[in-house]
Amino acid sequence: AGLSNDVPRLKNDKIDGTVAMNLIYSQLLNKPGSLKLVGPIVLKGIGFSLPNEPNIQNLNAQIDANYPNFKILNATFNGFDGTGVASLLLNVGKTLAYSYAFDLKNVNAQKAINASMDAYVTLNPEKYKDKLSGTMNFAYKGAGHGTASAEMMASAVGSGNYSIANGTVKGYSAITAMNNFFKDKSDQIVIDSIAGNISVKNKVITYTATANGKVGQVRANGAVNLITYDYAPDMKVQCDIHKDYLDSDAIKAQMPDNVKDKADINRLADSNGNVPLDFHFTGNATQMPSVNCLDVNRLVNNIINSYTNDVTTQVQQQGQNLLKGLFGQ
Repeated sequence: AGLSNDVPRLKNDKIDGTVAMNLIYSQLLNKPGSLKLVGPIVLKGIGFSLPNEPNIQNLNAQIDANYPNFKILNATFNGFDGTGVASLLLNVGKTLAYSYAFDLKNVNAQKAINASMDAYVTLNPEKYKDKLSGTMNFAYKGAGHGTASAEMMASAVGSGNYSIANGTVKGYSAITAMNNFFKDKSDQIVIDSIAGNISVKNKVITYTATANGKVGQVRANGAVNLITYDYAPDMKVQCDIHKDYLDSDAIKAQMPDNVKDKADINRLADSNGNVPLDFHFTGNATQMPSVNCLDVNRLVNNIINSYTNDVTTQVQQQGQNLLKGLFGQ
C-alpha cells in the first residue's frame, strides 16, 4: 500500500510474499542525518503483478542494508514465462540512485518488453509494445536515478546483449517499407533467430541486430530517440534475401535507368540464390519511408561485375577460338 501511494504506476498492482528483517536502527534525536540502519532483509516468494498479468514470481533475495546504501546480489525469480538473476545497488540519499544487472533466460519477449514500456515510458508507450515476440535471452547492466518514470528514463544508461528464437518483428514502418520489395507485403518479418547488442544513453537506444530466417539474413544497426522516436543516428540495414521471396518488379523500378534493363533477379543473385538488398532510414521512425530508402549500390555493383565477367569470358573465348584457328587445334 505504501509503494502504491508513492509510485502512482503501482496503484493497481499487487505485491505478495514474505519479508524477514533483522536490523539495527539508531538516530540521534532531532538529527535526521544521523540515521543508521544496518542488517539483512530477506525476501521469500515475492510476487509482483500488474492488474491482468503476473510479471515477477517467486523472487528470493537478501537485501544487505547499510543506510543509505542497500545491496542485493544474485536475486533469483521467475517471470515472463522464464527465469532471471538480478543484482541491485541502491543509494537512498538526497536523490535515489541505483545500478543494476540482470540476466533473463528463455523469457517471453513480448511480455518482458511490454512490462518495461509500462514501467519506464511516459510518452506514447503503445508505440513500443507488441512489436516483438519469441523466446528471448537478455543480459543487461545499467544505472540511473529518481523514482518518476521521466526522471528514470532521462538518467538511464546501460548496455547488454540479447538473442531471440522463433520470433516475429512487426509494426515498424521500416519493416513495411522493406516489405514493399518482398512478395510478402505485410508489416512483419518472421525469423528463426535474432541476436545483437543494445545500449541506452541520453534517452537514445542504440542497437545492432542480425536476423536469420527462411527468407535469408537481415543485419541492422542504428539508434532511436525514446522520446521523439527519431533515428539518431540513421538506421542502416543490409539484407541477403533469397530471390524466391523478392518482388523483382519493385526492385527493378528503383534501379538507375542505365542498368534497369539488366536488372534480372537471377543475375543479381549469388551462388546461394541470395540477392543483396540494402536500406537507409532517416527521420522519424514512426513515419512511413519512401521507396527511396532502398540503397541500390550493392545491386548495381553486382550487375556491373556480372556483365564485366560476361564480356571477359567472351573475349577469352574469342581468343581461344583464334588460337585454335591459327594452330589448327
